[in-house]
Amino acid sequence: MLAEAKAFKIPHYPSRKIASYQTLRRRFLRTRDFYDHPSSVEWDAILYRDAHEPERLVFYKRDARLVIYPSDLVAIYGKSARTARRYLQYIREEIGLPKGAPVTIKDFCAQSHLDYETIHTFIMES
Repeated sequence: MLAEAKAFKIPHYPSRKIASYQTLRRRFLRTRDFYDHPSSVEWDAILYRDAHEPERLVFYKRDARLVIYPSDLVAIYGKSARTARRYLQYIREEIGLPKGAPVTIKDFCAQSHLDYETIHTFIMES
C-alpha cells in the first residue's frame, strides 16, 4: 500500500567559468567597481547573473519619473533648498505654468541647457 520513497539526491549545479586573476585584477583597477574585485567575483558568481559581464546591467533604485523636485536641484547644483524652489518657480514663469505646477525633467533641461540623459540618470541613481 505505501509507495517506496526515493532517496533524496543533492542536485549538482555546474559552476561558472571564472576569468584569470590577472584579468579580474585589470578589470577592477580600470573600473574600481567592487563587483570586479578578484576575491569577490568568485563569491558573487552565484548571486549575480552579470558578475562576469564586462558591461553592467543598470538597476535603478526607484521607478522612472518625469518631474524634477527641488531636492534634485539641491543635489545637482549644491545650492540651498530655497534657491532650488526659486529656480523652479523661475522655470514655471518662463514656460507659462501656474504656480505649484510640476516641472518636467525635459522642461528643466531645455531651460538650463543641460543634457537630458545625464540629468535623468543622475536623478534615478541618487
